[in-house]
Amino acid sequence: MTQKGKRCEAIIRRVGRNLEAHDVAKLWKWPEEKRIQTVPTRCPSCSAWIKGKALQHTEKTGCDFFGYTRSGRVILIECKETDKPRLVLGATGLKPHQFYALYDAHRAGGIALLAWLHDDLVGVLDVDMIQEISHGRKSIPWKPIPDRFKHLEVEFDSMLEPWISVKSDAHK
Repeated sequence: MTQKGKRCEAIIRRVGRNLEAHDVAKLWKWPEEKRIQTVPTRCPSCSAWIKGKALQHTEKTGCDFFGYTRSGRVILIECKETDKPRLVLGATGLKPHQFYALYDAHRAGGIALLAWLHDDLVGVLDVDMIQEISHGRKSIPWKPIPDRFKHLEVEFDSMLEPWISVKSDAHK
């Protein structure tokens, strides 16, 4: 079993390679700076709290992926996975700093997307859809996402449509 969130990231990596192969866009995984830091941990023999060492993130990143289209538009993509038919807005799901990174890119004219893996389908939502579907809620429900924005993980050519199209942008 993959680490939580890594399967969706692997799918978006494949989508990015496909977009690059068609000369449509470039995507990179946002680097996450980590350092070995002192953290409280439990002693394995006596269960007392002791100072331990752990590899920890040094700061929050905007989103999982960033890049640009051939026409020069910026792309941000945040990846999430859930077993439940909803994605919590907050500390355990789409975190505020992640949403605001998407929102800022969207306001600046960029392509800002949430790729959400649930039940072997990838739902792709832009900022407007996130706000519309989650309006007044503490989570984004899966069911109201239109079927045309839910894709099998092998649908690399169409997963990011209508925002980025392999067919129409390939030879501009």
